[in-house]
Amino acid sequence: MKNKHLTILFIIALVMVILTFFVTREREARTDTFVRGSYLVQGLNPEKVHRIYMERYGDKIELSRSGGNFLIASKGGYPAKSERVNEIFYAAGGIKCGEKVTSNPENYAQLGVDGGEESTIIRFFGENDSKLIGVIIGKVKENDEKLRTYVRLEGGQDVYLTQEHITFLSCDYGGYISERILSGEKENYREASLVNDAGELQFVKKGDHFSVAAMPEGKKEDPKKVDDFVDKAIKLRIFDILKAEGVSDISFSSTMTLTKDDHSVYRIKLGKRGEKAFAEVTAAFEYRGGEITIAKDESEESLKKKEALLIARDSVEEFNTLHQGWIYEIDDRYLKFFDTTAADFIEDEKSASSSQEKGNAD
Repeated sequence: MKNKHLTILFIIALVMVILTFFVTREREARTDTFVRGSYLVQGLNPEKVHRIYMERYGDKIELSRSGGNFLIASKGGYPAKSERVNEIFYAAGGIKCGEKVTSNPENYAQLGVDGGEESTIIRFFGENDSKLIGVIIGKVKENDEKLRTYVRLEGGQDVYLTQEHITFLSCDYGGYISERILSGEKENYREASLVNDAGELQFVKKGDHFSVAAMPEGKKEDPKKVDDFVDKAIKLRIFDILKAEGVSDISFSSTMTLTKDDHSVYRIKLGKRGEKAFAEVTAAFEYRGGEITIAKDESEESLKKKEALLIARDSVEEFNTLHQGWIYEIDDRYLKFFDTTAADFIEDEKSASSSQEKGNAD
């Protein structure tokens, strides 16, 4: 499901929370007396929020609005995933108070709502960086029949126990990005290649497995080694994010190319600086069947194929929009890719002997 679809779902859920609050408030007489099931956060409009600050156990994250999206301030303005930002609004806006616990500040630390290390602090800021509201999420009540959490509005005295446990909210930037650079699994790809200082390697799909296109004469490849290599190439994970314009000392000397069944092609330039590995990524939609048009009498099967192609084309565009201008630090195990050759995929003599013995036994 695309990000925009997920965003719509989260916004609908949030609107339902807000509408429920107003319906509930209309039913209840205005009073200072606590009402079970009332919402802790009242009247927060997500569209008016320009900045979100979150903190827990020393981890901090700041998300700043840019148009309809939020950016991660600590990572040079890298885009945060919309559905994960919406989870913050949904979680904060959906907190229902099950019972009032205390108004005594001396009890705050014990319940984790004092704003200290055991507190999760969420602050929403509006235009001109004016603070709209702050929420402090504390400890989970011990020995309770179900998971319930202590909460308090920042600046308020009353501490409540929620009706439901609050969803975990990350205070690390990794919680607001897709840590994997490429989507899909090995079965979604049909070709792969690696160009490095040692030469060029081509990998082609044969059935459910990949194979080296040209092995050294007289040598047998180890299918597991090949599949492990391709799997590792596809499952690139982000360790850190750098702005490309601020990096000039990374040497990019190798390139991986991965082609999916849907004609989308991903090129990963591999670089290194010292003992760290880096990646710069781009994508292209390489469909050779001409313009994709839909006729009035198009069959259902044809429509499905063309829809898949259109989705792939849009995904490539979204991929390039997200990754353009960024360089990613990746696992240093990818440093081995700079000198990988076909010899790295030769079946070990021990494995070959074992396979031969098994074949003879059969």
